[in-house]
Parts: sequence; C-alpha cells; structure tokens
Amino acid sequence: MKNLMQQQENQLQKVTVLYELITAVTSAMDIDEILGTVTSKITRLLSARGCIIRLLMEGNILRIKSSYGLAEDLKEHMDLTLGSGIAGRVAKEGEPMLIEDMVAMPPDMQAPLINVKSVICVPLKVEGKVIGTLCIYDKVGSEGNILPFSSDDMNTAATFASIAAVAIEKARIYESECLSKQEAVEAKKRMEILFDSVQGGIITVGRDYEIISANRFVKGWTDMAVEQLTGKNALDIFHAKEGICPHCAAKATFETGQINSITQLRGMNYAELTSYPIKDDAGNVVECVVFIEDITDRMLYHEEILSLYKEVAQTKEYLESLIENSADAIVTSDLDGNITSWNYGAERTFGYTVDETAGKFLLFVPQFLIDAEKEYIEKIKNGETLKDIETLRQRKDGTIIEVSLTLSPIKDTAGEVIGISGITRDISERKRVEKELIRRNQELSRLFFISSAMRGTLKLDRLLRMILTAVTMSDGLGFNRAILFLVDEKKGTIKGAVGVGPASSEEAWKIWEKLSLERKTLPDILHDIETGPLRKDSFLDRLSMEIELSLKDETILTCAVKEKKAFNVPDVKEEPLSDAVLIQQLGTQAYAVVPLISRDRVIGVLWVDNIFTKRLITDEDMKFLIGFSNQIASAVENARLFDQVARAEAELENIFRSISDMVY
Repeated sequence: MKNLMQQQENQLQKVTVLYELITAVTSAMDIDEILGTVTSKITRLLSARGCIIRLLMEGNILRIKSSYGLAEDLKEHMDLTLGSGIAGRVAKEGEPMLIEDMVAMPPDMQAPLINVKSVICVPLKVEGKVIGTLCIYDKVGSEGNILPFSSDDMNTAATFASIAAVAIEKARIYESECLSKQEAVEAKKRMEILFDSVQGGIITVGRDYEIISANRFVKGWTDMAVEQLTGKNALDIFHAKEGICPHCAAKATFETGQINSITQLRGMNYAELTSYPIKDDAGNVVECVVFIEDITDRMLYHEEILSLYKEVAQTKEYLESLIENSADAIVTSDLDGNITSWNYGAERTFGYTVDETAGKFLLFVPQFLIDAEKEYIEKIKNGETLKDIETLRQRKDGTIIEVSLTLSPIKDTAGEVIGISGITRDISERKRVEKELIRRNQELSRLFFISSAMRGTLKLDRLLRMILTAVTMSDGLGFNRAILFLVDEKKGTIKGAVGVGPASSEEAWKIWEKLSLERKTLPDILHDIETGPLRKDSFLDRLSMEIELSLKDETILTCAVKEKKAFNVPDVKEEPLSDAVLIQQLGTQAYAVVPLISRDRVIGVLWVDNIFTKRLITDEDMKFLIGFSNQIASAVENARLFDQVARAEAELENIFRSISDMVY
C-alpha cells in the first residue's frame, strides 16, 4: 500500500512538472530561456546530477546550448561530431539510449571531461528530423548515492525531449520571423536613405499620374516644395508648363510596360527622364518610378566633341595646304631617284621649275655626294626613315647650300615601299638660330606629342596606346613599362586595357632609340606605334589584358581606385598591399600607380615601373604623372563619349535608311 501511494505521488509530481514545463515553454519565445527551463526541471524531476542539451549545428557538430549542473568553462571543450560519443550516436541513429554503467562502455563512448556513472540520452526530433540531443546523467538517491536510471525515467526524458524539440522549433521560427521583420525595417530605411540621397530627382506616379512620392532633388526642377507635390496630378503640375514632365516619360511605360527615356530642357539645363515600371503579380504596370538626371555636362561634352571633330577636319585641310605652300622643299621620287613631284618650296630653294625636274635623277645633289645619296635610297627601300640629315645641296646656279634633309618611304596600302619622300630645308643662313630652336623644340617635344596625340584621335584604343608610348619613351616621361587599367563598374573590377613596354633589356634599348622624339615627326611616331615592337598584341599588351582584379581586394591598385589616391611603391617586399599578380606575372620590384579621375569618378589607373633601368621613381615623377593623369582621364572620357556618339549616329543612319527603303 505504501509503495502504491509512493508511485502515485511520483506520478503526480511528474504530471505537475510536465504541466509547468509545457506552460513555461509555450509562453516563452527565447530559445535560451526555453532550454534553461527544460534542463533545470528534468534534472530536479529525475533527481539527476546534471543535464545537457546539445543542438546539431552546421558541419554536423553537436554543440552544448544549455546545461544544468555542468561547469561553464567545460562547455566550449565538449563539442561532438555526428556519430561520436553517446550523444553523437543517438543523434545519428535517432534512438534513445540508457546506460547503467559508463565504466563498461568503450573509450569512444565515454563522456568527455566529466566523470559519470549512468546516462539517459534521447534525441530531439521535429517532424522526424533530429535537431539535437538531451542527456541526463547520474541519478542521485536520498542518501547521496548514485542509482541506475529506469526505463520509466527514459520515457519521462523522451516526453520532455518531445516538448523541448517543439518549443525549440517554435522559438527558431519566431526568431526567424523577428529577423525578417527587422531586415524589412532596415531595408525600408535604406531605401528611404537612398531615395533622399541619390543625386537625381525621383518621382513615383500611379496610373492616373497622381504623384505618390518625390525626393528632395525634385525641387531643383520645379518651383514647388516636395510636400506640395505629393497627391497632385503630374499633368497639372508639369505637363502644361515649360520644362520637365514626368508624365511624358511615364506614359509610354504604362502603355508598353518597358523602361522609357526622354530628354527635356528646362532653362539652360538638360534633363534625362527615365521611367521604370512597377508591376503587380499579374504583370500589370501599377506605378512608374521616374528618375530625373541632370545631363547638362554630358550634352556640353557632346558639343565639345563635335567641335573637336570639326577642328581635326580643319587641321587636316590646313596641313594639306601647308605642305603645298610650305617654304621647305618637298620632293618625291621613285625608287631609282627619278623625281615625281616638286613643290613651290623646292622651286624657290633650288631654282628649278617643275618641268625642268620631272623624271630627272636628283639633279640638285652635288656630284661628290651621289654615292652617299644612293646609300640613302637603299635604306629607304628597306623601310627606314632618315631624319634630320645635315648635308649639302646644289642650286641651279651652282651654289652649294647647307640643308637639313628628311627622307621617308612612301608605301602603298599593302605596306610595300613604292617611292621616296624628301623634305629639304635651307639652314645655311640660320645655323645658329636653328640650334637654339632645336634645343627649345626638345624641351617642348613631350607636351607637343602628348597634346597632339590626344587631340589627333578620338579612337579609344589608339589613344591609349599613344598615351602609354609617351609615358615610356626616353624623350617622353621615360618610364620603362606602363599599363593602363580601366574600371568596370558593373562587374566591380579593374582590368588591364593596354600595356606598352619591352620584354627584355636588349629589346628595351632598341625600342627607346627607335621611338625617340629627337629625330622623328609625330606621324612617324604614330606609324611606329602601330607597326613596331610596341604595337597592339605585343607580349606586355597581351599579358596586361589578362590581369583583372576585384575592387573588393585590398591592393595598391584597388586602393588607388577606392581612395582616389596615387601610390609610389619603392620596394614591393616592404609594402603589405603590393599587388601579387604584378609581382608574379610582370616581375616588378618597384612601381607607381595613379588614378585617372574624370568628374570626381575614377575611370582607370595608370601603372608604371623602371624594371630595366632600375631608376627610382621620384616625387617629381609622381607630380608629372598626376598632372598627366588628368589629361589622360579627360581624353579617355571624351573618346568614350565620341564612341557613344558615333554608335548613336550609326544607329540613326540605319534607321533613316530603313525608313527610306520603306518609303521608296
């Protein structure tokens, strides 16, 4: 009778604790609070020495999330992998275990870091999936002795585990919902910040063209405050007035469901209005977001490019006229030395008329220089250009004069030499003056080349190669190698666009001598760029175009873009942010980088080094590079804009032809 009463009392106690547990875990939403309640109540209910709850984490790791009776400093050292230890096996097999004597268990089943004698371990399951384990160890008797657990105790533990698993899953779902709500709130805040901080006007209109929202930048395009715009009809506010009209941009988007862009003018400012559709679940456009961007600078650049194009055409006509009316003697001949053309400058210099010289062998060459002249002809046949040769010529009256002579090959479209062009200047009376002019010309040659190259072409690829050649020429900036990287904002990368420089020391000296400004005119330099060792598809060019870095990386190149700052790296070994790809692929030991900034936006980076001469890059070099980078950025941006204009004109021409075909 006494035992029956004791059993009923124990059963009542279990039911009471179970009720308290259910009440506690169903009212709590914090997972730590739930687990703490479970471990403490089941430990006291089963008179155990302690309880451990482990949850299954990423990588199949069982980690202690709550415990009762276990020292806090032991928890971080008691992780188990799935299948190892008692908890690992229970989690893997999904079945409970009751161990009466841990001493008899094999070493891999022993409890780590704690001394226990008996254990109950049951899985925590949700919809048949194990999410963790609940372990109770060492049942303590009334006299403090350790008693074995019973199967009834294991059933009680299994019941607690079921309740705990459901509560844990509920808490996780609650935490996930709270996190989602928080992320939604933060996303809304970010959108509001973006809405008000983007450098352009944003107006949202409904299908009836009622203004739903507008940011503060819209005020610059209307005379009304933002608060006054909301709720008004865009037709009433904008359409009837001179200036921008969001309705005009949104109308086509509502009709077609496509993004639509138009350009409008308000006063002296140009605006590009781009309408983006907002669709419901059925795919119907319910609202339009109209972005208003000030493109006044872009339009001015466009006009400037057109002006430059006209200037280039005028310069071409001017040069042709200059050659025809040049004071210098410009004479062409065939490969045998027979004269084929004779300008007015030649007539004035040598005294012969066009008729007197046509088809004749170079009759203005003194007899004692005929052999030397034939040697020159042989060199020209081989494609050489002979510049600034100081020699003697004979006038019709027999007078010998000192001249400066430049001989160049005339080539056909296949690149074959078909004739000789000679420019002769009388220097006999201006020798001393010419020396001074030569000195000054050498000082100004760098700026002349750079300016002429940039203004002489709007083709981006050719422009980049001209720029880098100027950077690496001995009479230019004098660096050994140069690479121009361009920023790809869409991909978030910086990629090599063009590289100029020799592949070896021997090749370096040949190239620098060949491309010297001292004895070549600008057309000759440009010709050598396109046909010589620094042409497109050179070794360094191909290597540079394979280099691409993510702007998320922390290197000198990416820092130059993100910080809009130039860097001089005198020793790559001493610089932790040195670009490994440049060291590995180019073998560079010291280099400098300068960002190319256009309208406060980095569009690329110029990289240089002196790997062959080992010359240090000085502060003066960096100042010159930084000043030069501004011209490069402007030229590159203009070339890009010109390319866009050219493509747009080509598209318009194709449209016009299509319309003409349809009409006729």
